[in-house]
Amino acid sequence: MIARILGPIGIGQFAFLTCVCESLYVLTNFGLSNGMTRYVAELQGGGRTSEINGLMKWIYKRSVIACLFGCTLLMLFLWWYEKETHYLDMVLTSSIVLAFVSTFFASMKTAEYTGRLDFHSLALVNLVSAILLIIVQYFGVFFFGVTGAVVGYALGSLPLLLLILGVLKPNRVTRTPSPMLKQEFWTYTSNAWIGHIVSAVVWGRVEIFFIEKYWNSYEVGLFSAGLTLSSMAIYAPLLLRGAFLPHFANLLGAEDRSTIEHTYAAGTRIMTLLAFPLGLGGAAIVPVLLPFLYGEQFRPAVPMAVVLIGLSCLTFGGVGSALVYGIGYSRFVAFVEGLGGLIAIGACFFVIPSHGAWGAVWVRAGVQTGIIAFQTLYIAFGLKHKVPYMFIVKTLFAAAFCALSARAVLTLLPFPAAIPLAVGTGVGMYAICLRFLRVINREDAEWLGRKFAWAPWRIRAGLLTGLRWMTVK
Repeated sequence: MIARILGPIGIGQFAFLTCVCESLYVLTNFGLSNGMTRYVAELQGGGRTSEINGLMKWIYKRSVIACLFGCTLLMLFLWWYEKETHYLDMVLTSSIVLAFVSTFFASMKTAEYTGRLDFHSLALVNLVSAILLIIVQYFGVFFFGVTGAVVGYALGSLPLLLLILGVLKPNRVTRTPSPMLKQEFWTYTSNAWIGHIVSAVVWGRVEIFFIEKYWNSYEVGLFSAGLTLSSMAIYAPLLLRGAFLPHFANLLGAEDRSTIEHTYAAGTRIMTLLAFPLGLGGAAIVPVLLPFLYGEQFRPAVPMAVVLIGLSCLTFGGVGSALVYGIGYSRFVAFVEGLGGLIAIGACFFVIPSHGAWGAVWVRAGVQTGIIAFQTLYIAFGLKHKVPYMFIVKTLFAAAFCALSARAVLTLLPFPAAIPLAVGTGVGMYAICLRFLRVINREDAEWLGRKFAWAPWRIRAGLLTGLRWMTVK
């Protein structure tokens, strides 16, 4: 929507400003959100529910101080950026600060819901936020350009921000966390903070800073278009990945080690089944889909988008990251992603000035692949968990055939109207390959079947029939 109204330059400016907010959030959050998710889940899993409210209030009070520090850094950056570019005004600057505050506390509230495993409430609040975001942002962009887009971005987080006010009210019943719990919390969050900073370099959008500095907003717009589509393609696996960290922490609180190992293996299989066809299949249809969604002026972004969406297959490794974080080994994540972050920043300095957005794409691909490979080896040989290598290879093979069949349809019929046919063909080929390669076992089929319990009975019956057909007997 923003791209069609503002074009590549406008969405490039918007992407840069929101990237600044997101990066400063990671820098000034000090790992509080990650600690919130893990320790709320662990206390709940260990039956220590009386300590949860006190811990949450203690964390939220410190998040207010962290947010004020972040606002100070943001205003200093915007003051410097205005002197460099001369396109920021007081209204746009105030909107960016508002966006930072709202997204900061919305992320904290999301971390609380995730730690409580209360995904039903989180879904309802996010639904309201999404409706508000779309309405405000559409009219904001239409009448006020980039400023309206930023205001819509800020107001989309308003419902979650307002929910925090109730937590901060004085309450004599809540218990202050014990000194031992505070010490454990700060030890964990300090490592998680370092890990999140470098994770933002590796998995975030830090390349946008380099593209903006060495090239222009047009290149940023093309790169962000592919990046946005890649996150849309695997949005369901990304949401699923977020549920694993509190689940592992909950199991750790209950001292259920065997279930942790079983959940890692099953979770990796499920994430692989979802991420591989979405990533490779999305890359197959993006040459037709991207110009249809964004407009013909974004056609030069198609090759980059193909690589970025294909790269989103690496989402399957998120279960491994959740495992390491959930059982408390945040120091390892900080080390590995710190090393990857240093390599990424160095590569960006050397590659992006001469190759622009394409250089950012290849830096991203190389660093992310290396981190997932190293993390998987650590889980296999360091933590002694069984990694389903053969399952991953077979699923990758099936997803490749899915992508090839979808691409063949759009090569013969290169029209947006043919996209549903291409998707249907790809899904059919994927199912045939999964059955032929004997990939899905009964346990995975039952888990997937439960996930579709909300669907109308005709759709659910068809899905269950398909799963039974693909399941290994």
